[in-house]
Amino acid sequence: KLFLPRRSLLAMTDEARLAWQHYIPHRKADRVPRRHGGGGGGGGEQVCGREGDEVVLKRSLRTSLTFRTVRKAGACDCRFPQHCDSQ
Repeated sequence: KLFLPRRSLLAMTDEARLAWQHYIPHRKADRVPRRHGGGGGGGGEQVCGREGDEVVLKRSLRTSLTFRTVRKAGACDCRFPQHCDSQ
């Protein structure tokens, strides 16, 4: 699990991009450690509760963008051919 504050960018490469499953789970709030969520949300997130060492942050609109390179021809020569979608 990884908490990304508002306006964050995460760029995945190599095995993380090709072999791992990644998505944004569908839910209305997230529980994050206070050190990430801060006392008041940190990155502008709306705090809707506190439980022990965690802060409950209400979710708002999230946007996920994916950029891919389209191969023109030939086989893939990446380091993870077993996971590559161009095989």
